Amino acid sequence: LVRNGHAEYNAFDGWTNGPGGLLAVNASGARTGNLGFIANPTSASAGDVLGYVELANHTVYQGKKLSASMWVGSDTSGEFIHLQIDDGVGTTNSTETGSDGGTETPGTQVDVQRTIDASATRVRLNVVLDSNISSSTTFGWDDVTAMPYQTLGDDMGKCYGLARLGSDLYGAWGNTVAKWNETDDVWEAVYIHSSADATDIIEYQGNILVAFGASTAYIYGSDTSWTVSTEAGNDKYAINWAKARNAAGADALWKSETTTSVASSTDPTNGG
Repeated sequence: LVRNGHAEYNAFDGWTNGPGGLLAVNASGARTGNLGFIANPTSASAGDVLGYVELANHTVYQGKKLSASMWVGSDTSGEFIHLQIDDGVGTTNSTETGSDGGTETPGTQVDVQRTIDASATRVRLNVVLDSNISSSTTFGWDDVTAMPYQTLGDDMGKCYGLARLGSDLYGAWGNTVAKWNETDDVWEAVYIHSSADATDIIEYQGNILVAFGASTAYIYGSDTSWTVSTEAGNDKYAINWAKARNAAGADALWKSETTTSVASSTDPTNGG
C-alpha cells in the first residue's frame, strides 16, 4: 500500500521532503541491493521528519490497525532513524532504530504498528530522527511497506484474489480490499474490515463483491463506497464466488454459503 518512489528508476515519486531533511535517490542504490533513498538532515533535532509518504483514503483506516516496515541505514555510528505512523492525531515510532552500516548495504529492517485514530485526518509514514545528530550524517531507507491487519502474522498479507471492474483492478489481501492506481503504481486501500479476512472477490453486474466467509456478511460496491449484505439467513454469507448459468439459462452469480451449501442469484444486492 506504499509507493516505493520508483527508487529503482532513480526517482522518489510520491515521497515529500520533511522540514528536517533533504531527500534524494541513492545514485548507487538502484538494482544493487543498496538502500534506495538517502537524506541529509537540514536540522538535527530528535523527531524531525526527513521525508514522508501519505496513504490515500485516510478515512478507510480510521479505527483500524496498520503495520508498516522499512529497511534503514546510517553512515555514522550511533545515529539512527525511526519509521513513524502519523494519523494527524498522534504518532507511533518503530522501537528499533536501525543499522549504522551505511547506505551502501541492505541495512536493518524496522517495523511499527498503530491503531489509527477514529478521528484521523491523514495516514502518513514519516522517517524521523531518533535523537540529536550531526547534520553531516547521511541516512538511507528502502522497501517501505504498509498493511492493515487484525492479528500480526504470516497470513496478514495473503492475497485472496483479484477482480476487474471496467478498467479498474481490485484485490483482496487479509481484511483489506485495495484498488490499483496505475498512474502512481500503487495499491490503495478502499475498504478494511474490522473483524474478518476476505475469502474471495469477484465482479458481477457492475459491482465488486467481496466474500468474508460463512459467518460474516459479504460486501458489494466500488471505490470507497461499499454496502454490507443484509439478506436473510445464510443468503448474506459467501465463502467463494463463481459466475455461471442457472437452471433457467440466465447468467447468475453462484456462491458457497457454508461448507455444505451452494446458492445462486441474478441480483446479489440487498432486496435483489
